[in-house]
Formats: sequence, structure tokens, C-alpha cells
Amino acid sequence: MGRIIATGRSFRLIAAGLTLVTLGTWEVGMPTQALAQDLSTDLLAQTSPNAGQTPVSPSGPVIAALPVEPVAPVALTVPVTAALPPDTLAQALPALDPGAARDERVAILSIEVRGTSRKESVLLAMDTKVGDRVTRAQIQQDLQRVLSLGYFLDAHASRVPGAGGDQLVVEVVENPVLKAVTFQGNTIFTNAELQPLFKGQLGETANNQAMQEAREKIRALYEAKGYTLGRDGDMQLSPTGELAVVINEGRIAAIQVNGNKETKDYVILREITQKPGDLFNIERMRSDLRRVQNTNFFEDIGLRLEPAADNSIVVLIDVKEKQTGSVNLGAGFNTQQGLVGIFSIFKDNLLGTGQKLGLDLQIGWPTIMGRLDWSDPWILPGRTSFGASLYRQRLSPFFTPYLDDRSGLSVTMGRALFGDPVTSPWRGSLTLRGERIGLYDPRTGLPSPGMTVTGTGADNIAQLTGTLAYDTRDLIMNPHDGWFANLSLTPAVGDANYFKATGMGNRYIPITKDLTLALGSRFGTVQGGTPIYERFFGAGLDVIRGWPEDGSLQGSNMWLNSAELRFPIYDPLAGVAFFDLGTFWSQKALPGVEDFRYGFGLGLRLNTPLGALRIDYGVRNLAPFAGQFHFNIGQKF
Repeated sequence: MGRIIATGRSFRLIAAGLTLVTLGTWEVGMPTQALAQDLSTDLLAQTSPNAGQTPVSPSGPVIAALPVEPVAPVALTVPVTAALPPDTLAQALPALDPGAARDERVAILSIEVRGTSRKESVLLAMDTKVGDRVTRAQIQQDLQRVLSLGYFLDAHASRVPGAGGDQLVVEVVENPVLKAVTFQGNTIFTNAELQPLFKGQLGETANNQAMQEAREKIRALYEAKGYTLGRDGDMQLSPTGELAVVINEGRIAAIQVNGNKETKDYVILREITQKPGDLFNIERMRSDLRRVQNTNFFEDIGLRLEPAADNSIVVLIDVKEKQTGSVNLGAGFNTQQGLVGIFSIFKDNLLGTGQKLGLDLQIGWPTIMGRLDWSDPWILPGRTSFGASLYRQRLSPFFTPYLDDRSGLSVTMGRALFGDPVTSPWRGSLTLRGERIGLYDPRTGLPSPGMTVTGTGADNIAQLTGTLAYDTRDLIMNPHDGWFANLSLTPAVGDANYFKATGMGNRYIPITKDLTLALGSRFGTVQGGTPIYERFFGAGLDVIRGWPEDGSLQGSNMWLNSAELRFPIYDPLAGVAFFDLGTFWSQKALPGVEDFRYGFGLGLRLNTPLGALRIDYGVRNLAPFAGQFHFNIGQKF
């Protein structure tokens, strides 16, 4: 008698001792890419064709190798279909004794196959032919080839001495006929979806190779849906031909965070949609870790998987925090404000809670700006955010003959929309703003006549802005793939009454691993009595690169389009090639082709923790000497 032991990686047949001799053992290897260490490396006996073989190392998952504890073996009794006569066994014993010389050659006068009707298949699989002189090692290699046919549980060889040579007797134990296949533990796929994987095997002698192919197909089905740990953990073939397939789908026992010295665990775990008790899915985990990365709190994020009880796993998220606070004292320059002195304090992960606090002071002539901002991205469940800003700014853009002096307070409440608040790409927000806007003569400090609605130099306005946004960008700071679009509608009441609408749509297309094609379009319109301070100007984010930011491009309507080819140079330096096309207009009629302006050129991006420092040089209308430099912070779109 014998038994099959089915581990997570192989079938094993252990044959019991027959009348006069222990014929040994045989292990039929069925390698898979399962995340399990095959512990069946013991050499059971010298007559095993697998003796001395090195086990195949399994391959790991996409993120990290996961050693999984093997499934406990299950014993199954299988009848030995034929036995050698006692006298034959007695004669065979000396030749196959483990102590016999392995390089001794004997002549083979005949070969007899017992225990199967597939005699021709067995003979064809063997290298040994009648008339050959072979060693014990060659016979063992032949037994390995016979078992590789897949139809047999066990194979043994003995020789019967004779005049001038020996008879080689090869005895095999056939697998039973496969009559039924059952599944346990499968929740992702139904039995009806898994049964076709064994199509053509039912009613035939069970074949180890065919069953191995079915195992690989099960694994492929799970991997196609992101369940990279889903596979059959055990296969048990009964003596009557029933195959029981136990599926281990890779359930999460716990999720742990390591390396976060400042950030609270919940700040990270709230971005993870997979929870203990869920099945591990690599695609969902990638998306989860991208959200963690987009918090911009971490320099590096890694993932490890460790085995736990009951074939489950522990997910370990390793993070390396980066500096999220800064104190800046210095000077800066941009093409809108000129030279300014700067003092700022920013903390993007306040007390490790994910809240943001910032104080920004800029002083120049005539620029004065002060701003205090605070926000919490998860002030309430459901990714409900809240933020508030208090500000005062006095700017004198190069392209205007007046000082723009604004002070105000704004509060914003936002929430994820449509589906799971953690994963939904849709988001809505409302912003309430109260603002006082004054326009003054920079030489005298007196109100600029006719520039404000009241004519007194300052207008008081209340605005309510509703915004709907759609965001599937992989990385917010420097996207390589995805969409970003938003639409904002703002009714304003007070000394000035108007309605403002703005929107944008950006597409990021990965050309190669490091090369990105970015396409962006933005529009804006102001309807009603449009005060000059609410008009659109070709400056800042609304610049058409290559054109001066001097106010020559302005209007109550705008439409801008940009294309950029973004490529790395040497980290943290990157480059872009760009093309801008757009127009500004105030008349009710739509602009004509002649109203559009375009520019193209090259730029550099220096990536810093605060964002990309941007410098572009653009040429307008194919005039090689009509170029313009543009400086700013952050990508243009």
C-alpha cells in the first residue's frame, strides 16, 4: 500500500514495504509559482529518483516575496496494483540494494512493464533499450522520465539476472480515473467558473501534468483580477478518483505601519481601502499606496507581506517620512510681483494629523502680502475636508497702473462624491468668501478714479463658489498618467454683481516609463458688470508662454490650451518642450482664428519639497528674437 501527500507545491507518493524489500519512495514534483517554501526536501530513500535534487525556489509577488507556511499534508491510501513474486524480489534485492555500486553496468536482455496498459508509452519514455549496458543511476533517470508522463503514482525497477544479461522489470502504479472535481474556499470564482479548467480530464486516467496545468490556470484567473495570492493550497486525489481542490485566496489578517515617527497610524490607514478580513488585491493596494504617497508626507513607501495563521497574511507598510515643515527667510522674484522679501512658516502634517498650517509674509515695493491658512482633509468621516484662510495682499502687477489691495476671509468645505469616499475620483466643494478690493494710485495712495464699481477706491463683495472636480492622476505633484478636470461657478453680490465660471481639463499620457505627454485646456468667463479686477489676464498660470505678461492679453473671457512633453534630465532636474495656444476677448461674439496667439519653447523644472521651480523660455509667432522668460512655482497644469 502507499499514500499521496499533497503539499502546496507537490504530490508525494510513499510506498509501503512489500514482502521482502522496501522498494523506496518517489516524489512527483508539481512546481508552481506559489508563494510558499517547499519543505519537502528530505531524501526519503536511496531508490527515490528525486534523491539529491535541489528544490525549486518559488517566485515572489509583485511587491515583496512572501514565504507562506505550507499546508498540512493529507494522507491518502492508494492500492498497489501489482507485486513482484517473492522469488523475483529475492533475486532483485542485491542489484538494487542502496549499498551497491552505482556505476556498476549490467546488460539488459529484455524489459517488462507491469501495472499499466500504457506499456508503449513507458518504453518510449525510457532511454534504456534492450541490449544496453546501464547503471543504477541511469535506471533511476528512466523512472523519473516515466513518472513525468503524469499518469503514475509510483514507479519501481528491479532486475532478474539471467545468462548473458538481466531482465529489467518496471512496475508502475497508475493514477485512478478522474471522476469528479470539487472546490473549497473559493469566493471570488464560482465552482461553475473553475470546473472548465479541468475540461477533458474527467473520465480519463488522472494526469499529474494536466492537473498542474489546471493549477496554473486557477492561479492565472486570480492574478488577472489582482488577487496575486489566490491559488490552490491543496489538491487531494482519492483512490476512487475524486479530486478535492482547496483554494487559498490570500486573506489579510492585519495591516501594520512601520517607520512613521511623526505621522499617526490612522492618517495612513484611512487611505487604505483594504481591511483585515479582506482578500489581498495587488491592484487595490497599488492605488491605496498611491493615495498615501499623494499626501506628500513621505519620501519612500514600501510593502512587505508576512505569513500568519490559517494561510492568511500580515500586510506591512514601511514608510520613510520626509520633512513636512519649513521656515523660510529670503527673497524671491516672479514676473508678476518683481523682487520681494519672504518670511514663511509651513507645516503640512501638523502634529502628525495630516492637517496643514501656513503663514506667509511677502514684503517689497509696492508688494505687501500676508496670509494665514489652515486645513484638515478629514475633519469628518467620508473624506470631508475643511479649510479657512485669512489674507491681506497689495500687489502692483507690471501690466497695471494701479495697486490691487485685497483683504478677506474664506472658508471651504469639501466632500468626496459618488461611491466610496476613499476611492471616488469625484469631489465637490463650496467656498464662501468675503472680500474687500481696493484699487489705488501707487504714486499717491489715492483711489484710482473709475476703477472700482463704487468709485471710492474699494468694493465689498461676497462670493459663493461651487466646484465639481474629477481627479484620477497617479501623482498629484508630478502626474504621469490620469485625468484632472474641474468646473467652478461663482455668483458674486455686493458693490459688484456678476457671475463667474471657470474650468479646466488636463490629460496626462505616459509615453514611456519616464516620458509624459501632458495636454491641458482651461477657460473662463465673467458675465454681468465685470469689474477690472475680475478680468482674465495673460499672466501667471494664464500666460501664453512667449508673450509678455504686460496686460496686452486680457478680457472677460479666455480660452487657453497647452501641450507639454515632460522628461527627466538628472534628478531632481527635469525638462519640458511646450506649445501654448489661446485667446482673450471681451466682445460677445466668439473670437476668430486671427484672435488666437501661440508660443512654443523649452523649460526646466527643479523639483523641491515645496513643488517644482519653473523657468520657461518661449518664442511667439515663429519670431526667433521675440522671446520671453517666465518664472513661477509648480507645473503650469
